[in-house]
Amino acid sequence: MIERSKLKMNPRSIFLVDLVGALLSAFLLGVVLMHWHSIIGMPQKTLYLLAGVPLLFVLYDLYCLFFIKKKWKLALYRIAVLNFLYFLFVHAEMLSPLAWIYFILEIFIVALIAY
Repeated sequence: MIERSKLKMNPRSIFLVDLVGALLSAFLLGVVLMHWHSIIGMPQKTLYLLAGVPLLFVLYDLYCLFFIKKKWKLALYRIAVLNFLYFLFVHAEMLSPLAWIYFILEIFIVALIAY
């Protein structure tokens, strides 16, 4: 587990953590949940679209890691807003209880990273 003091010393490492989380999300949505799309109640096309969004986050995180030197707080704010909008994009009326559990865990992880 990453110590809070280390994140304070190098806040850009939060982008690395978000990058890993985005890769994990893309894998879970695009590969794992794809096999259970009928159980969770979400069409395959939607899962692929939702898996593509975290890949865009990966690109943003890479950009921030290598090119953002001073305005990292603004960049962190942007990724937090993007993560929130990503969740809102989901078609809530189509989700099964299993899918809700998945997305609630996603929100918890993002909040934990922000903390």
